[in-house]
Amino acid sequence: MAMAWPITLVLIGYSKVNSFKYFALWFSLMVSISAIYFSSSRGPLLATVIAGMMMFALGSIRIKKKVMIVIVFAIAVLIIKPGVYESLGIKTADTLNQDSFKGQTYQYRFELWDIAYSEIRKSIEQALFGYGPGASEVISIDRNLSYSDEKYVVWSWDNHYAANLFETGFIGFGLTILLYITVLKRLFFIWARIDRANVDIVAGVLTSITVLLFMMTNVKIFAPQLNYLFWSLISIGILLEKNCGKAKNVKFRWK
Repeated sequence: MAMAWPITLVLIGYSKVNSFKYFALWFSLMVSISAIYFSSSRGPLLATVIAGMMMFALGSIRIKKKVMIVIVFAIAVLIIKPGVYESLGIKTADTLNQDSFKGQTYQYRFELWDIAYSEIRKSIEQALFGYGPGASEVISIDRNLSYSDEKYVVWSWDNHYAANLFETGFIGFGLTILLYITVLKRLFFIWARIDRANVDIVAGVLTSITVLLFMMTNVKIFAPQLNYLFWSLISIGILLEKNCGKAKNVKFRWK
């Protein structure tokens, strides 16, 4: 849902005002954001905020106006339904409290980095190449976590990057990060030089894939549909490069 709402916002911008499609897309956007809230998951909520900030920064004036509508709607909900504000405050407090369940699950995601690193250090082959793709799903690790005195069996890798380090070692992990950085850099330069008619599409693509890259810090992406969407959006953004200008000096386009 956090990946979908920036794309929905772009589609609204390209739809005829007051048409059935226009109102249907607005309804879909509000349902998506509501579903993210009712999921009671902190990662998607934060990803939604990040997406809104990116769309406001990268989008055209028409997108900025629509982001403001979403913000006004969110503020209205907080005023009309104070329980929503209280619920968000409780989630934040629990996350910052190291003794709470939410706080420990937050720490666990950081702990996975240390677990992955300590496991691949056991041999030079594992340090370079890891335990192999899918190893994090079948290998159980007994570990005393730093925030708990009890031994814990690590079977859930709620950190995709740490799982990648465990499965592919330093070489695979390094190449993966290099690939992501290269993709983001290329799409950013496409956004900076794209014609006005397509700038919002590239902004939506850049925002949506950034959301998934952020979510990978707090969950393991195992659904192939998300990977298909991720690379499909990247393909769309790169194909739009033909509409870029030929200027060599790239300037920020804060429109």
